[in-house]
Amino acid sequence: MGRIISQRIACWVQSNATRHWPKAPKNRILTPNANLKSDVNTMKREYPDAPIPAVGAVVFKGERVLLVQRAHEPSQGRWAIPGGVIELGEAARQAVEREVREECGLAVQAGDVVQVLDYIQHDDAGGLRFHYVLIDFACQYVSGELRAGDDVADARWVHPDEFDALNVLQRARAVIAKARK
Repeated sequence: MGRIISQRIACWVQSNATRHWPKAPKNRILTPNANLKSDVNTMKREYPDAPIPAVGAVVFKGERVLLVQRAHEPSQGRWAIPGGVIELGEAARQAVEREVREECGLAVQAGDVVQVLDYIQHDDAGGLRFHYVLIDFACQYVSGELRAGDDVADARWVHPDEFDALNVLQRARAVIAKARK
């Protein structure tokens, strides 16, 4: 049994050793103020070569929770928690705070990790269309006026009684319930 597993691992390593993973230029120095937008925009999100690390924010204001209507795939048109891809050189907590600022115009402070999960979606032919590793944080609202950024269709403070009418994604409902506890 151990020999079979070792052979499978060796085959995986050999098949992935020649894969051409994107690399940052050697002369690039990353600073907290570096403009990394171009790195994220050139990343292949649909039919990716590797899982993509991303973050989500669960932000409460009283009984209401911050939700956005996704403007792009995956889940275009559906309501979910705000979030997005972690940029090169950015810590996960920085990423979730940036995403809420960009998508909703709000300042938040990232707290504890609520959950880590894979979002994997296949196309009709069985091909891997999306694969994100999501890190969802409980976040504290700090300041700002809610507005929908250009990468979301809408943003709202939503009471749980409105979830069904808005067709909120089930995975968003699950993480919101976990964060409420």
